[in-house]
Amino acid sequence: MMLSSKAGFDFSLEYYLSRNINGEINVYLMLYCKTSHKENLFLNTLGENPLNLDILPETASWGRIMYCNVITVSDNDAVEKVSGLYRRAHSEIQRFI
Repeated sequence: MMLSSKAGFDFSLEYYLSRNINGEINVYLMLYCKTSHKENLFLNTLGENPLNLDILPETASWGRIMYCNVITVSDNDAVEKVSGLYRRAHSEIQRFI
């Protein structure tokens, strides 16, 4: 989902799914800066933990904030849990847009 910040940069909130060796699904959340030459502003504005999760994200100077293995879900409840996580992340990011 493409978003625009109050600080003047565009960014996206995305999720990525990966199946682990136990057959469960690991969920990752990423924020990407989409405005060229505003990567530092993006990282400084969003801060260390913009989604207020229990885990700290990995950051890249080129404008990515990635939360690894936020939750692990089974096939049975993946849709419900992933959509709920994404909705919570989107609510949390609202303070920047």
